[in-house]
Amino acid sequence: MQPMFIETEQCRELWQFLERNKQSIAVVAGPTAAGKSVAARQYVSTRTNTSDTIVYWEVTQADGHTEQNVYTSVLKAVSRQQSNVRQAARAFAEVKHELLQRHAVQILVDEAQFLTRRGLEAVRLLHEETGVGFALITLPEDVQVPQQGIDMRQAAAELYEFAPLSTQQVRGDILPQLARQCGYTFDADQSDADDIIAELVQHIGDPVSDTMNFRELVRLADHIREGVDGIRRAVTPVQH
Repeated sequence: MQPMFIETEQCRELWQFLERNKQSIAVVAGPTAAGKSVAARQYVSTRTNTSDTIVYWEVTQADGHTEQNVYTSVLKAVSRQQSNVRQAARAFAEVKHELLQRHAVQILVDEAQFLTRRGLEAVRLLHEETGVGFALITLPEDVQVPQQGIDMRQAAAELYEFAPLSTQQVRGDILPQLARQCGYTFDADQSDADDIIAELVQHIGDPVSDTMNFRELVRLADHIREGVDGIRRAVTPVQH
């Protein structure tokens, strides 16, 4: 069984941040596998019944390289249609028309570290010409890349720092929720809780920062019902 989304206090804070910044360019920075992409997609999915059109766009290296690539990629994300326009000016006019026609209010730009300086400038121009807000979701080290002439903070109204999960959060909040969704019970005070947490830290955690990889935690959730042995079986490669 695939565990469902886990709503944390930080997710709710992120959603409030995105709501406040619907009409501006904002930056969300957090380490890999902290859960920011999952939270962003959930934000979009829970707003499908509102009058606001909110779009999730996951950037690839090709998408963010030039102005034209940004325009055609945003158009595809918004309309689900591929554009074959080769000129940046025509692509810009096309996506501008689509955004205004659909009354789009916000685009969540995941993997924004793939935006080059030209790509970031294209985002800024789209924002200025349409009023659509952009939330740039990226890695902390990519908020500012001097050698590429990129500083997302200069374009952004606000910055939200998305922190990785602490082991205390995992034990007291996240694991009990994941367990319920997988059909078993985990209690922070159960007899093997210390051993389970220690095993998770060893395989998917960072003992120095006392944090865990959210993506891997979700992947292992169903195996945790079997305790330490279940975790070990899940993380140990099968021998042939």
